[in-house]
Amino acid sequence: MIKTTEIKILRTLLRHLDVQTKSVMQSRWLIVALWPVIAVWFFVLFQLESKIGSLGVSVGSMLAGAGVATVAIYRGSFQQWIVVRRFLDREAIARRLSELES
Repeated sequence: MIKTTEIKILRTLLRHLDVQTKSVMQSRWLIVALWPVIAVWFFVLFQLESKIGSLGVSVGSMLAGAGVATVAIYRGSFQQWIVVRRFLDREAIARRLSELES
């Protein structure tokens, strides 16, 4: 691995290990709020279908799907991080980072 890339990864990993706050992505209210937002989005898309055409509805639907998929992926990664972080050795990561920086 390239030295600068490894340093960047290790610094980011240490920063994430030190953070104890919960992310918005971990909130259960995010999913509750997401469903009405998507419903309104599709309602608006279908109301504007005569002006934006079926291509506009298709593009709008793809954007909505990409947004929902992004939220789902981030939620999964945050839930997995809670489990994974317990098995990481902070001191070993800090030692390797100091080796690379010297």
